[in-house]
Amino acid sequence: MFFHGRENYRRNSNLVVYTFYKNFIFVFAQFWFALYNAFSGQVLFEPIIFQFFNIVFTGVPIIFYAINDLEFEKFADGSCELFKNPWYYKIGMENTHFSKFRFWMWVLYGCCHSAMVYYVNGYATENTYKDESGREFGFWEGGQTIYLACILLANVKMF
Repeated sequence: MFFHGRENYRRNSNLVVYTFYKNFIFVFAQFWFALYNAFSGQVLFEPIIFQFFNIVFTGVPIIFYAINDLEFEKFADGSCELFKNPWYYKIGMENTHFSKFRFWMWVLYGCCHSAMVYYVNGYATENTYKDESGREFGFWEGGQTIYLACILLANVKMF
């Protein structure tokens, strides 16, 4: 019971802070876009892909992680390293995996990473990418690039 309680606390804490992180990356990319279009209400992404981001692209991987991750493996005889050293249970008593500081750090990471994704994409595609007719990419193409970068960054951060 102690083994599963400690592991569930650790995994659920990681799940919660990562969920906030991935949503901050995605939502704040839209916020940075709104700064440039005077908060007109124009969206950067197609509305249908909002659900795909949260459910499929970044939701399923973190759920898989939260179910299957073990910090310490159990041995064949049923024992574990956790049973030998009670100091491993300190994380629950000291609330190290889900503290206010850790929560706000993950929120700050999400805001900074969204700014990085948005501005690096804007800098990289500025006057450089054109189609065969010479027309520059618009904000829909940039939005899809930002969408892909948000998915990749959120999943790389999880792994």
